Amino acid sequence: MGPNLTSFRDLHYLAESFGPGRQSQELDFLYTSFVWFDAEDHAYFGQIEKPKLQITLEQISSALELIPDQDIYPLVSDAELPLSIASDELNLTPGAELKGIYIKRPPVKDYEWYKEEDCVCLLPATLLEEAVTIQRIAQHGQHPNLVRFHGCRIRRGRITGLVLDGYEYNLGEFLKEGKTVDKERILAGLDAAIRLLHSLGWAHNDVKPANIMVNEQTGDPVLIDFGSCHRIGDKLTSSRGTVGWTEEGDDYTISKESHDIAALEKIRIWLDKLTFR
Repeated sequence: MGPNLTSFRDLHYLAESFGPGRQSQELDFLYTSFVWFDAEDHAYFGQIEKPKLQITLEQISSALELIPDQDIYPLVSDAELPLSIASDELNLTPGAELKGIYIKRPPVKDYEWYKEEDCVCLLPATLLEEAVTIQRIAQHGQHPNLVRFHGCRIRRGRITGLVLDGYEYNLGEFLKEGKTVDKERILAGLDAAIRLLHSLGWAHNDVKPANIMVNEQTGDPVLIDFGSCHRIGDKLTSSRGTVGWTEEGDDYTISKESHDIAALEKIRIWLDKLTFR
């Protein structure tokens, strides 16, 4: 089924891109990108060289083009171990209709960049890598400070997404909204999550506020995003931490416990500068 948009809310992603200004220090508008997934997880991508407020829904529908499955979704058969498949409700229900659930998909919003850089192959490879990682960790049981993994969504023999618990805010967003947290509870929860990963032989390698969701019911932190998570001592691949939250003086080529410990200390310092109850 092709694009059948009834509202801008149907879009999975809609954002403008800017580049260095030609005649001033201000950024110049480049284009608006958008992404849509249909009920069968077919992915569509498009760009228009107009600000989003000047674009109609009809123009977006016309500009959306189907992305070949092989460009973004890995084959289930390529996994090095059996992967859990989400329950029928979570696997077969259109993603937009699922409540309290987040489906992690390949970063289709950057599809054009991957094509220009001739590295589209990284899109399915990184999703498969993360699926295997989170599967191995989840085999040891769920932990309240690590995001719950419900299994993979499968379509046409390919992994189209990782089904995870969904949260409204990450830690940075939560605080920007003027909400308060128990600093010690946040730090203790993160420490528990990191210690568990290390005890299993893994390091996260990208602990930062954007990768820490807040469980508003309990006030607990929930660590997400295992794209940089590797066995301790293994080489890191395409995802290697985030500037500002990395260990000083380390080139992030090898997965290390010290990366997580350093990031936790940076978060502690960051939180100390804020006001809490």
